Amino acid sequence: HVLESLDLLRLRYDYVVIDLAHTFDEITLAALDQADEILLVLTQEIMTVRNALRVLSIFDRLDYPTHKIHAVVNRWTKSGLDLGRKQLERLFSNRSLNLIPNDYRAVVNSVNLGQPLVEARPTSAIASELKRIAALVAGDFEAKGEAKGSRHTRSHAEGAAAGPDHSSGEQVI
Repeated sequence: HVLESLDLLRLRYDYVVIDLAHTFDEITLAALDQADEILLVLTQEIMTVRNALRVLSIFDRLDYPTHKIHAVVNRWTKSGLDLGRKQLERLFSNRSLNLIPNDYRAVVNSVNLGQPLVEARPTSAIASELKRIAALVAGDFEAKGEAKGSRHTRSHAEGAAAGPDHSSGEQVI
């Protein structure tokens, strides 16, 4: 029923965003196969990066084109013991890599106000990066020559990399 549901959603909406399960089951694979773009959301801890690289290996075996996959590092910070920007760029060398800065206060404020982050704190670094990523992914269709008004599917493969113990900012994205 996944394919039929996606077809109906595509008829009704310009963009369809799906937050997928942590596993590669039949439903998840069907949704990923139909996706025009895949956002692989992770945090910069070594274990989640390792899991994300395993997921990318699976995507390679499934013959998903590299341009379809965008790694998104949520809650990124320059300080700490986690992997830095240069290390992440090296590990994700031929992939789209996007870094969403850690801004706990802005996120909590957004949640408490019941407003999307880009409305509650529109000039914050985190909101700017979210808008940039949205434009990047949406803009990919224009670059590919898609007709205006065509329907698209986004898969948000967050759980596969982040795992159950890491909050990967679902309220943010």
